Amino acid sequence: MTGPLRDAIRSIDRRAVALFVGLDLTTYVLVFWLLVPSFSRVLLAVPPMTAAAVGWVLSIVRLTLVSVVVVRSSRSRRGLVARPDVVPTMVTAGLVAWCVQLVLGVAAALLVGAPVWRWRMLLDLVAWVGFALVGILFVSPGQPERLPLRYRLAAERDRGSLSLWLLPAVVALVTVTLLAVVGIGSATNDRRESSTAADAAALAAADAWRDRVGVAFGAAWSATDPVGFWAFAGTDLGSLADGSLSAAASSYAAANGAQLRSLSVDPVRGQVTVQVENDAAVPTNGRHVQAVATARLRFESGACRSGRLLGFLVGASCSTSAPAATPTASPTPGPTPSPSDSPAPPPFVRPAGIGGFDVQAELTGNR
Repeated sequence: MTGPLRDAIRSIDRRAVALFVGLDLTTYVLVFWLLVPSFSRVLLAVPPMTAAAVGWVLSIVRLTLVSVVVVRSSRSRRGLVARPDVVPTMVTAGLVAWCVQLVLGVAAALLVGAPVWRWRMLLDLVAWVGFALVGILFVSPGQPERLPLRYRLAAERDRGSLSLWLLPAVVALVTVTLLAVVGIGSATNDRRESSTAADAAALAAADAWRDRVGVAFGAAWSATDPVGFWAFAGTDLGSLADGSLSAAASSYAAANGAQLRSLSVDPVRGQVTVQVENDAAVPTNGRHVQAVATARLRFESGACRSGRLLGFLVGASCSTSAPAATPTASPTPGPTPSPSDSPAPPPFVRPAGIGGFDVQAELTGNR
C-alpha cells in the first residue's frame, strides 16, 4: 500500500461515514415512505417521466443536504484546513451508503419476487458518491469548534458562511433542476401526446379507406350479373382514397390535442401517412411538437390487392380481372326456334372460393 493511499485511508472520519449512512437512511424513509405517498394522487396525474424526474430532484436535494450536514459536523469536530481533506471521507460515505441501500433493495426485491439487478443501481452509485462530494462545496474550511453553542456565532466570521451561502445555493439548485424537469417533462409529454394523436389519425384514415373499399366490394358482391360483379376487380385503390380520409384523421387528431398538418396516400403499398402538430407549445422554447405515423390496409379475405389494383381473393390468388370467356361450340344448322321456345339464361353464380370481406387497418410505425 502506497504512502498517499495509506494517508487517505487514515484521514477517513469514520464517525462522519456513520452519520452519513444514518442520515441517508432516515431522510430516505421520511421522503419516500412518508412524504411522497402523501402526494400519490398528484404523481399519478402527471406523466411518468415527470414523476421520475421529481423523484430524482428529491434525491439530489436530500443527498446534498445530508452531505452538507456531515461535512459541517466533521469540520466542527476535527477542523477542515482545505476542502480536499474531506474528500476521502465523503467518497467512503457515499460508497457505504450506496452499499447499504443496495443490500436493502436486493433483500426487498427477493421478498416480493421482483428483478434483483437493474442498471439503475450503477446510476445510483454515481448519484450517492457525486452528491456526497457536492456538499463539500457549501462548507468553508475552518478550525474545530469547541466553544458552547451560544458562543459559536461570535467566533470566526467564516463559520457563518454555511448559513450565508447554503440556503441560496440550495434554492438555486432546486430552481434550476425543477425548471429542467418541467421543460424535459413537458417536452416528453408533448412528444407522447403527439405520437398518440398521430397514431389515432393514421388509424382513422386507414379505417375510412377500408370502409370505402368495403362499400365497393359490397356493391360487387350483391351484383346479379357478371359485369356488375367483376367491376370491382381492377379498381384502382387510390381512387377510393377520398376526402373522408382527411376528415377522419383531422377529427381524431383534434380529439387528442393536435392538428392534422398533412396526409399522403400510397396506393401501391396500401399505406396512409399523416403528420400532426401538438396544440400545446413546449414551455422552454415555445415550439409545437410534431409526429408522423403510418397505417396500412391488411387484406385477409374476400378482397385482395396486387400493387394498386383491387381484386377478389380466390383461394391463394388475387384475381384483378374477369376470367376469359369460355368459347361455345357452333350450333348445328336446323330450324330456328321461336322466341317463346328460347330457354331463360341461368342465374349468375359467384365464383367459388371467395370468402367474406375482411380487411384490417394497422399501424406500421411512427416517428
